[in-house]
Amino acid sequence: PRELNCSVWKDKVSAVDCGDEAADWFSEYIGERCRLVRVNPEKPRFLQDEHRIHKNDQTGFADGFPFLLASEASLQDLNSRLPNALRMNRFRPNIVVRGCDAFAEDKFGEFHISDIQI
Repeated sequence: PRELNCSVWKDKVSAVDCGDEAADWFSEYIGERCRLVRVNPEKPRFLQDEHRIHKNDQTGFADGFPFLLASEASLQDLNSRLPNALRMNRFRPNIVVRGCDAFAEDKFGEFHISDIQI
């Protein structure tokens, strides 16, 4: 597989090209020439020190974190101060929680979903 360098904001991320067949399919579907790539598992993109909980915490092509968590209470608080309410999908979270105070998620460290530690 061919290694490529990709940019995510100011970060350089090592990627592996998924080949011509995938590129041709996506290019045809999108209507513009493109390549499908995946994160190079041999060169992970680690989180910045100030955002890590564990030494090896990493992300891929996301803006800066492997997931975005938001609470319904935070959105409700925000919407109470806006003339027109926003929907949760505006923020594109991967995980939405309820049952906590507004902005409590800003202080979450590790948490569990079932038996999975995140």
